[in-house]
Amino acid sequence: MNLGVYVQSLAISEDIGYAIDNINQGIGNGSLDDASIFFDDVGANHLPIKCGCFNSADIWSFTGHLVVTSIEKALSVINIVNKFKLFYYYNWHDEKDVMGIISIVNHPRVSTICRTDNDAEELYRITGIKPISIVDKFNLPDMLKAIQS
Repeated sequence: MNLGVYVQSLAISEDIGYAIDNINQGIGNGSLDDASIFFDDVGANHLPIKCGCFNSADIWSFTGHLVVTSIEKALSVINIVNKFKLFYYYNWHDEKDVMGIISIVNHPRVSTICRTDNDAEELYRITGIKPISIVDKFNLPDMLKAIQS
């Protein structure tokens, strides 16, 4: 499987740390054939990264399963005509744009994954839509199970 993750910045944060650790484990144990992290801002990051890191301008050439971490990122890639399945990882950032959330989760091309049960309840309260899965701390086995179903 080819997994892509689109984040605002590669700068070290708790969430990007979880994603990098899980991607590194997936590359190491063979559960991922390939992985890419796409970003808008580079930022300082001391973690070893075992996958390619690319500016978001390169998403046009990506094929596989793409996980986006914000409404803004989802809106920017939703109309790219490419061979990737699009997944919105709800509440990586504390999202407040209710109309944007409604727009993204109702789009037929987007499947939504939540971080916690509370996030799933909030998403349902706001949109009336349940996520396809709950994946805490970018847990790779749970993420792969969600995106392959």
